[in-house]
Amino acid sequence: MRSSRSRRRAGLVAIKTVHTLAWLSIESSVAYALYSGLARRSDRRAAIAAAVVAGESLIFVGNRCRCPLTQVAEQLGIEQGSVTDIYLPGWFARNLPAIHVPLIVLAVLLHVRNLRCGPECHRLPRANVSLTAARQVRTGNSQGGPMAKTKVLFLCTRNTARSQMAEAFLRTYGGETYEAYSAGLEPREIDPLTIRVMTERGIDIQGQRAKGLDEYLGREHFGVLVTVCARAERGCPVFPGVGTRLHWAFDDPVAAEGDEDDRLEKFRAVRDAIELQVREWLRERTPTPA
Repeated sequence: MRSSRSRRRAGLVAIKTVHTLAWLSIESSVAYALYSGLARRSDRRAAIAAAVVAGESLIFVGNRCRCPLTQVAEQLGIEQGSVTDIYLPGWFARNLPAIHVPLIVLAVLLHVRNLRCGPECHRLPRANVSLTAARQVRTGNSQGGPMAKTKVLFLCTRNTARSQMAEAFLRTYGGETYEAYSAGLEPREIDPLTIRVMTERGIDIQGQRAKGLDEYLGREHFGVLVTVCARAERGCPVFPGVGTRLHWAFDDPVAAEGDEDDRLEKFRAVRDAIELQVREWLRERTPTPA
């Protein structure tokens, strides 16, 4: 008899432990989904929180809106009802779905708004800090120092040619105003022909290297994000804080077929197109003298 009670007590402890962990995970995920939606941070962490909520909700609904541990609890002789009744107020346990549903719907609507709104929606509302930073960008820092440079990220698939060229051209023609960066969704080594055709323009990029997005996500905040290929445009994650997002479509010279001379001509053509685009973009953003 005692051994049976001991097993029942141990089973109850295990059930309460598992359910507590599950309950804390879904509550924290709902809270973060709401917070990130309100803060306009529809990022990877928000997606993970949404996946946790969706997964546990599907399990709950698939079990006829009852906690899956309830049956196990009943087999141990616990009174019928949600397992949350064991250690939570009855009114809370009974109304838990009704409490969660409007919160989840609100979180979904907030993130849908953020994603539809685009990059402009990802400017985080930090009143005092943002206003101070904006003044410094326009007029220089409070000590009268140089103006803050706008960080620009060029993104393509492998970061072997197009984005490397764009980074180098922006640094050459707009280095006094902009900080140029580049990255790839699947970074590879820089193509030797990229270095060669840029050298023809008098620009040495041997110090540059191929980089992945993980070097920048959560570490750098870019004022401008430019995708230079269709795949990067489709696969680009959300960068919180990006003020402007552009797409400049260029052919991939690395995919060019033929002998070295044919490929070299393709690299030169893409290089010239990127140079023209960068210079035109800088010209458009340069204030016209009064």
